[in-house]
Amino acid sequence: MITLFWHNSYRYPRRKAAALVKLVEDYSSPQIGGLLGLHGEIMVLEGFSRFQFVSLGRNVVVRMIPKSWIKELNDAGGFALILKYQLYLWTHKELAKDVASKLNLPVDAPRELQDGTMLRFIKWHERNL
Repeated sequence: MITLFWHNSYRYPRRKAAALVKLVEDYSSPQIGGLLGLHGEIMVLEGFSRFQFVSLGRNVVVRMIPKSWIKELNDAGGFALILKYQLYLWTHKELAKDVASKLNLPVDAPRELQDGTMLRFIKWHERNL
């Protein structure tokens, strides 16, 4: 359920509210959520392989992790690659633009992870060799 508020002097709020609710419904549909998760995993694994790292296990990519687990992981000498943006498929670039501009959420639709994202891991890896 979405509750929207607007100022009394705002004209035609229902039209704007309906468009915003439709965008949230599009953004939060189970199909989009599942697609985003799988796409994010593929992009991260592709990023690692671009730097000659291979995944030796299955189910090793975490999509969401509580901050307390990140701390435990760091304390144990591990690393969590935290992405600033939710990664949409480049074919959904328009939806990503709408979500970013109208909902102020950090989403993007790049074709690949930026090298800077992977360099955070590379630097940690080289320090811990």
